[in-house]
Amino acid sequence: MKKLVILLSANFLLFGFSKPVTPARAYTIKGAIISRNDNRPVNKAYIIAIAGEEESLSDVNGQFKLRTCQPLPVKISIQHNLYETSEVTVADTTKPLLVQLEKQAVK
Repeated sequence: MKKLVILLSANFLLFGFSKPVTPARAYTIKGAIISRNDNRPVNKAYIIAIAGEEESLSDVNGQFKLRTCQPLPVKISIQHNLYETSEVTVADTTKPLLVQLEKQAVK
C-alpha cells in the first residue's frame, strides 16, 4: 500500500492533472496589400498575428502568406513606415484578403 501511495504521488508530481494536449490547427492567411491612394502594391509591409508571434512580409506585388496556429478569428496588424497601421480581423481563411493602406500625412 505504501508503494502505491508513493507511486501515485510521483505520478502526480510528474504529470499533474493536466489534460492531454491536442495539436492546434494551422491556418494560412493569404492576401494582398495595396495603397488606398493609388491602388499600387505595397512592398515589404509587415504583417503580424497580434496574439501570437507569427509574422510575414509582403512581396513586390503586395502578396503575403501568414501561417498561424491561433484560433479563428485572428486579429492581424499590417505595418509599413510610409503608411498608417491597419488592423484586420480574419474569420475566414478560404478567401484572400485585400487590405488597403492609407499613406501617412507628411509632417
